[in-house]
Amino acid sequence: MMTKNISTCSILIARTDESSSSQLSLALSKTGFNVINAHNGYEAVRFLQERKDIVITILDTDLPGVNGYEVTRMIRKTGKADMVIILLAWFSVQSLEAGNAVGCNELIAKPINTEELVEIAMKWRNTKHALKPEKIKSR
Repeated sequence: MMTKNISTCSILIARTDESSSSQLSLALSKTGFNVINAHNGYEAVRFLQERKDIVITILDTDLPGVNGYEVTRMIRKTGKADMVIILLAWFSVQSLEAGNAVGCNELIAKPINTEELVEIAMKWRNTKHALKPEKIKSR
């Protein structure tokens, strides 16, 4: 099995809760990921346009400026990241449909289990190919 080069695996985290974002960033950086933090949807889009090394994006749905679904739609149109994880305030059929419509790989309802999210990112990093958008999972 081919392993992705850790030095080229950057994760973009765009969350509205700064303390949760810091905790997740620390956990991911300890596993070798380069973590980039955005505080709103506009900043997330800017990072995605400027950087070629972002392979995983973790987004809140309720980002100020451009919401997580719209950021995901932009990612899929431009091919800027391989895996997109959307974090939800709560899970619903509508959120599953919206996630499928924009092509996210995973939907995870809050409260977020940091260890589980790190495990998902590491598992993806160690696979030959990213999960296909049609294989959306909800947690």
